[in-house]
Amino acid sequence: MSQTIHSPRLAQSDARLAQLIQEVSFPDYANTYDVFEDVVSCILDMRIHYAGSRAAFRYKRLKEHLSPGTPIDPELFLVRGPHIRQVLKLSYQKYDSLLAWSRHWLESDLGSLNWLLMSAEDVSELLLPVKGIGEWSVQMILLFTLEHPDIFPIGDYQLRKAMVSWYGLDESSDLDEQMRSISQKWSPEQSLATRYLLRWRETTGGAIIASL
Repeated sequence: MSQTIHSPRLAQSDARLAQLIQEVSFPDYANTYDVFEDVVSCILDMRIHYAGSRAAFRYKRLKEHLSPGTPIDPELFLVRGPHIRQVLKLSYQKYDSLLAWSRHWLESDLGSLNWLLMSAEDVSELLLPVKGIGEWSVQMILLFTLEHPDIFPIGDYQLRKAMVSWYGLDESSDLDEQMRSISQKWSPEQSLATRYLLRWRETTGGAIIASL
C-alpha cells in the first residue's frame, strides 16, 4: 500500500490511476534543485538521475569517481573534460554537449538566476539553444528539478510504456492522442500523475497489463 498522496483530487479524477496509487509508494525523491547537474544527467544517459537504479548509469559512475563533496559544475568538464570523457567512455557527441552546456552556463551567467521562479517558457528558452538539450530534457528539468506541477512529458519512453500497460492503450493507433485524453483529467496535477506512473514502471517493469 502506498502512503496517502498529497492530492486526493487526483485520484478522484481518474479511477484507474487511483488503483495504481494504491499499488506503489509515494514517488518522493531527494531533489538537488541543481539545474546544471540535472541537465548533465540528461545528457549523459538520456535519463534523469531521479529514475530507477538501472537508469542514469553514467551519472552514477561519475558521482562514484569524484571525491566526496566535489561539485558537478562547468569547471569539472571545462578543466577535467578529457579525463572525464575517458573515465565515462563518452562518445564525442555527448562530450561536445557537456562542453557546450558548461560554456553556456558560464557565458549566460545562468547560475545567478532564480530558476524556481521561472515559467516553463522561460526555462525552455534558456535550455533549448544548447546542442544536445531537447524538449524531453527540458520537461525532465521542469518535472523533477523545478517541480512544476502540471508537466506531462508525452515523449518520455518510460511514461509511454507505463501508460500502454496500465491503461491498455493501443500503440498502433495515435498513442499521443490516447495519452493526452487521459492526462487532461489530471490537470493541473499532471506532474504528480506522471511521477506515479514512472514509479510504477520503475518498481514493476510495467509487466502488469491493465484489465479494463
